[in-house]
Amino acid sequence: MNSSNDEHKEDEYIDDDDEQDLNELTKLTNFSLLQIDNFRKYFRKCKKKPNKQKSDNNSDQIDVLDKEEFKVSLGVLSTKSCDYISNRLFEVVTGEGKEYLSFREYILYLDLVNYGSKEDKLKHCFKFFDIGNKGFITNKDFTTILYNLCIFLSSLTISQILINESELSALYDY
Repeated sequence: MNSSNDEHKEDEYIDDDDEQDLNELTKLTNFSLLQIDNFRKYFRKCKKKPNKQKSDNNSDQIDVLDKEEFKVSLGVLSTKSCDYISNRLFEVVTGEGKEYLSFREYILYLDLVNYGSKEDKLKHCFKFFDIGNKGFITNKDFTTILYNLCIFLSSLTISQILINESELSALYDY
């Protein structure tokens, strides 16, 4: 047997601990076991190299991504023009100041985005705009997020979006 077949078989194998973790996630989310397993495979492919890291809660976890690996998992949001937005998203999903995103946090975030209530999604958006987790959104927070979203959108389009920070800031007053 060649090594690529061995790797494929290893990737398909779910040990008892993994299956228990995946089953628990099916109870906490609206995803099926198959969907969660596929997300886990994608999550693991985003790692630069497989290694065991300490998670922020001090338990050993193989399934964690650092900020750069998380950006890779975002696809188009991993572009350089979207650094601020992807970094902010990492902070919101993991909690500010953390170095790693666990697979559990990743799945719970995907569940929120796909199946969360309007209220939960609005709370998440509020956290995204509330830079520094103050409990309120300042004009500066609002302008910073909109400015960086405009930079990202500008990078995706052929025509450049003219960004005037004072006009963006004025939107906050409406």
